[in-house]
Amino acid sequence: MALLMISLVLVIVLGYLGARSLEYSATTKMQQTLVAQGLAEAGMEDSRVKLEKDQFFPPLGGYGQDTFTYSEDLTDPESGLVVGSFTVTLDCSKRGSPYSVVRIQSIGSSGLRTDPKARYRIYAELDVSSYDRATNLAPNDHLFRYILWREGDVEQPVPQLPLGE
Repeated sequence: MALLMISLVLVIVLGYLGARSLEYSATTKMQQTLVAQGLAEAGMEDSRVKLEKDQFFPPLGGYGQDTFTYSEDLTDPESGLVVGSFTVTLDCSKRGSPYSVVRIQSIGSSGLRTDPKARYRIYAELDVSSYDRATNLAPNDHLFRYILWREGDVEQPVPQLPLGE
């Protein structure tokens, strides 16, 4: 009878520990996804500020080149360890009139770039028109502000809205 009771308690304890292990795994994955989301947002803000402050950004290489991609690793200032990275792709094919929009995609990756623990994507369209879209008068109060923002997990594609293509 004692052996039966010990076996029963052992099965219950092992089941409980297995469930806790899954909870810890899910919590860790959620934490890493939030870090990746923050890194993707950092990439979006980094590109927006660069576009706003430097009229020659992005440095497109030649005739017909409309996209530019760059990456940056971010480290913890206290430990010096890599927290993650972001990769930003700018599409300037619609930068001119009549659209005056720069398409930006930022992918944040938590952990090392070679072995990311989680990834998160943000797609946005940035208003770069010097004229207000509603009144067609200068100055544009919404210059360098986002007019479209979509985000999600990298495995789930973020739909892009075509700009009259």
